[in-house]
Amino acid sequence: MEMGMLRSVTITLVLIVGLVLPAAAQQTSDQDARLAGEDSLRAYNKGLLEHDATALAALYAEDAVIFTTNGPVSGRPAIEKALANTFKHYRPDPSKLERVVAVGNDAMVRGGSWSGTFQGVGAPVHLRGFWTTTDVRDGSTWKIRMETWNVAATVTGDYYFQPASSDAR
Repeated sequence: MEMGMLRSVTITLVLIVGLVLPAAAQQTSDQDARLAGEDSLRAYNKGLLEHDATALAALYAEDAVIFTTNGPVSGRPAIEKALANTFKHYRPDPSKLERVVAVGNDAMVRGGSWSGTFQGVGAPVHLRGFWTTTDVRDGSTWKIRMETWNVAATVTGDYYFQPASSDAR
């Protein structure tokens, strides 16, 4: 191999190794994401249990969106307002974290369950469901960029979708 070509190959390999190794070393592992997700949930539950809509809203990105059963709520100010209104009728239990997955260095997906009691007409109604968030890194912190949640029905069996009736099977 010619000396010039060998030098070119060596320089190329050094550049590739120099660029790839630091990127690989910075990859957020699922374990790192799990720890970050647990920290985020602790802060979320603190605000939730204290009915602190401002502290909760601060955990969301400025342009965050929550997909609720009543439609999307977009932007941190609207999220704060929706949370404050919800707390007038809602007594939450702590949310639980069940799964966290790193998506590259700057995003993670979290999922878990929630429950709480709404003051219904005449009697309280206990509800439960499941939530997911897509969180993005914002400097040294994580912010919720998108959240979805549902209200779960009580179903026996291992159904992906709940059958409409026993005749539907």
